[in-house]
Amino acid sequence: MTVAESKLNRVEPAEAEAMRAETAGAVESAASCDDAVGHGKPPREHQFKKGNRASVEGKRRKVKAAEEVVPQLPNESVHGMLMAEAMRMVRVKAGGRLVEIPAMQAAFREIAMKAARGNRLAAATLARLIMQSEAAEARAAALAPVKPAAPSWAELEARRARAFQSEEFKAAEEYKEVWTQVLTKTAKLKAELTAPVPHPDEVRIGRVQGTADWPGAQPDEMLSLDGLAATHAELQADLPVRRPAIEAMVESYDKAAAWCEWFALNDIRDLIADHLPERYAGQVQADTRAAEVRARDRSLRSMAEHDRRQHERRIEMDAAAAARAKAARALALSRDWSEIRRDGDEEAAGDGTERIARVAKPVSKITGPARTVAEASAYRAAWLEVLKATEEMEYDLKPVPPPEDVIINAAAKTVTYRVPPEAGQGATLNSMRATLATLKELAMTHEGAMGLHAEPYHMFIAQRRRDNALKLCAVIERHLAGVEAGRG
Repeated sequence: MTVAESKLNRVEPAEAEAMRAETAGAVESAASCDDAVGHGKPPREHQFKKGNRASVEGKRRKVKAAEEVVPQLPNESVHGMLMAEAMRMVRVKAGGRLVEIPAMQAAFREIAMKAARGNRLAAATLARLIMQSEAAEARAAALAPVKPAAPSWAELEARRARAFQSEEFKAAEEYKEVWTQVLTKTAKLKAELTAPVPHPDEVRIGRVQGTADWPGAQPDEMLSLDGLAATHAELQADLPVRRPAIEAMVESYDKAAAWCEWFALNDIRDLIADHLPERYAGQVQADTRAAEVRARDRSLRSMAEHDRRQHERRIEMDAAAAARAKAARALALSRDWSEIRRDGDEEAAGDGTERIARVAKPVSKITGPARTVAEASAYRAAWLEVLKATEEMEYDLKPVPPPEDVIINAAAKTVTYRVPPEAGQGATLNSMRATLATLKELAMTHEGAMGLHAEPYHMFIAQRRRDNALKLCAVIERHLAGVEAGRG
């Protein structure tokens, strides 16, 4: 059965209306999608519209650059820059670490590595560079002046033997050796000997080539020991003449110093005689003195050195004592004397060392018997304690009157003496004060002696005597203070 084409393509009205509604919805949805704003989609009002040019003035024409004139550099500058760039240090990796090598070496290394990996162009380039380098070295060696051939070992030995046998070398070697020994031993003897010119330390001996040199050396100049031999001859003639004059001097420091100088010069003479070569034996006189004379000279030398040392030590001690005395005077002038203790005043605080610096006022003796029993009791007790303390000291004190002769009757309040004392020698406080002043002066004397002695032993003796005097002063001061406190 055959259907007509008009019937096949015919659409029903309802179906056509539905298709139109569907198409309108699709268009509206597409329009709504076109109005969406996002990446690369600005709002529709800001989008480019056909017929409007974005650049009103149009595309700018390209400006052609003017031809620049490159300055021509001299060949020397180009070569310098090229070499500087070739020798610039660059970092390359070698053996798992970075190393710095010149750029030219890095280029050669890269060519060599490529050639090793089979690159034919790199291998040809490397071979050409090697051949050019070898050819350049060969041309430079051909143009270089021919150096004389080095002497053989036999020729060097012959030259050295001839140099060692030369008179100049032997004389310089002997000069340096003898003078060095003489000056060194002279310094150990603490003697003075004028050094020669040139000094042995300035003489340079080249034992490899057999040469000798020193400042101011002249061609074919020879060093000799004639100057040392002349010094020995001068001492040999002068010392016997000087000895009688020294023996005639008065015993003093000058004589001891003269003897020390004479023996020092004699040591130098003997030292020179021991080191002079055998060719000078005719100029050296042998020591023909007897053994007794030599022994007497040794004793005389020891005594002279001892006297000189003692005198120099005494001079040093006197200078030190003068300096200490000067410092003590300066201290005394700067001291405040308002604290000086007077009779009846309380003793300022401090130990015996501080009290010794104070000046005790001299106490005048008062004639007559003891005024009170308290004074006599204090006198007797103080002296008994002082005499007991002096049993272990170096002081020999004899009080007048002795404490044993003082008889005190406390009930009758009278004081009598077994031996009647002379006028002004009673058991009084004034007598105790006078003894106290004497002991203080004695302590000050020992204090000054401590500064005059340089040896520790003598300083210890003076210090011990000072301390003993201060102990006795402390005993008397204690009893005096007790009497004065009882009066108060």
